[in-house]
Amino acid sequence: MQNEIVTLDGPAGAGKSTVAKLVAKQLGFKYLDTGATYRATTLSIIKKMISIEDKKSLINLLDSIKIDFDIDGNVLLDNERVTNDIRTKTINSFVSQVSALQVVREYMVNLQRRITESGQYVVDGRDIGTVVLPNAFYKFYIDADVNERARRRHEEEISKGIKTTFEEVKKSVEDRDKYDSSREISPLTVPHDADVINTSIMSIQEVVTEIVLKVNYIKHKNIQ
Repeated sequence: MQNEIVTLDGPAGAGKSTVAKLVAKQLGFKYLDTGATYRATTLSIIKKMISIEDKKSLINLLDSIKIDFDIDGNVLLDNERVTNDIRTKTINSFVSQVSALQVVREYMVNLQRRITESGQYVVDGRDIGTVVLPNAFYKFYIDADVNERARRRHEEEISKGIKTTFEEVKKSVEDRDKYDSSREISPLTVPHDADVINTSIMSIQEVVTEIVLKVNYIKHKNIQ
């Protein structure tokens, strides 16, 4: 059911994925990481050395690849676990270009809609509440100061053994913001009917609690 979908949109490093996973767990919903679908596609394009200018090859690739998630939330590409492979610097620097391609977005939007038809989901991304699932009943936009987002992303990459500097990560975040907000197809925007949460000085648990409380309040209000 559409009204059993919670959407979380926002820029890079805002903590969407972490928050979404915890919200899903507390609500008893499934979690869909839409960013991972684009990253997996990007990984496949790189591995098969396909030019993003070659539309025919891209279509053939999209028709043949299989992207899925296992019970633990790991990302599967053609039945191979690629959870860590899609979080490298190479993928980070290329995924925006891939996700801006109309042929890729059309395929991914259809994939994401098909997945969420099967039950209750918390879905995070950059155009979920505006394009992918515009009729979702529970919409949130997660934001934070760019320095705070860069700090979080830097800590995340360091914890995964990725060697990088804060300055490199901040530039990557700023570049991603600019690209995502200015692209012609499905740009990053705040859904007009979303609750905006600035997480700059909030803990992850505080953000999760606020979202869960609002979802339960709205649900209870509609039942009455």
